[in-house]
Amino acid sequence: MKYFLSIVAFVLFFGNPDLAEIRQDYTTASTSETGTKVLYDKLENFANSKDNILVAYKGAVMTLMAKHTKDRQQKKDFFKSVQENAPKFLGYHKDIDLDKQFILTNWRSLKDQSLKGIVKEYVAASKSFTDVEKLTFK
Repeated sequence: MKYFLSIVAFVLFFGNPDLAEIRQDYTTASTSETGTKVLYDKLENFANSKDNILVAYKGAVMTLMAKHTKDRQQKKDFFKSVQENAPKFLGYHKDIDLDKQFILTNWRSLKDQSLKGIVKEYVAASKSFTDVEKLTFK
């Protein structure tokens, strides 16, 4: 019984990373190879998790891993589909307008202020949003 409680405590303490921390780590990972590898390792066991948000971050980090690797096969293995940053010849740009509209429509309804800030920063740096559209996030 003592071992069972220890395992449960370990899983509860270490098994579910803090979402705010993951979001902050992702911001760092998006501009840093070292940050990418750290977050990738942190999320390594969440590929088949029932927590869809962690799975989504895991997928996004895998695309960042593709950005930093030199080996073509590894790039292909890591790449999933981040439309805005994908080379145009891959054909992943067709839904950017739909994605952009979704963000424009739903940003104000976000309750999580931390997430809202991250989306705002993303939009400000994005080449897909016009200057007029970016004003929506001020």
